[in-house]
Formats: sequence, structure tokens, C-alpha cells
Amino acid sequence: MIQKQEQRIFEIQGAKPSSSKQPGTNNDSVKVLEEEIALVYGPLQQAMASAFKLKESKLWLTIRFSKDKGHIVAVYVGRKSSRVGSSQSILSSHG
Repeated sequence: MIQKQEQRIFEIQGAKPSSSKQPGTNNDSVKVLEEEIALVYGPLQQAMASAFKLKESKLWLTIRFSKDKGHIVAVYVGRKSSRVGSSQSILSSHG
């Protein structure tokens, strides 16, 4: 009876029970994706120092996510509307 109630709760929430999820599978019903990444310190520190000097309260990052691969492929400092096409990603390849 408890399992039936838990199953109903998961259905109402739009999720599947964690026991039925398998790592690495493509599940379109997942609403939140969580990934851990490492950023290159130098460019990030420079952007933060520049924002501090300008008395900015925000530091913008543009994140490129591959739907096919299911992970972040690049991270850039700045808004996507102002990013220079030749700017380098600060995503560390070492993770």
C-alpha cells in the first residue's frame, strides 16, 4: 500500500521513482539536470576583478549545453549578446 502511494506521488510530481532511473539514460521527463564542472581560474578572476572595478553586482556566464551529448560543452565569461565570436571557453578540459 505504501509503495502504491509513493508511486502515485511520483506520478503527480511528474517524476519516476529513483529505483526505475538508470544512470546515463536519456530521460525526457527529467526537469532538472545537474552537472559539476571546473572553470579556468585566470579568465574568471580577471572578469570578476573587472566587474568589481565597475561596481557591477553580477558576473554573467554564457553556458553552451549539448542536447545530444547531454552535458556542458563550453562556458564563456559575459552575456551571449556581447560575447565575441573568438572568445575562449573557460571550461576546464580536466574537469
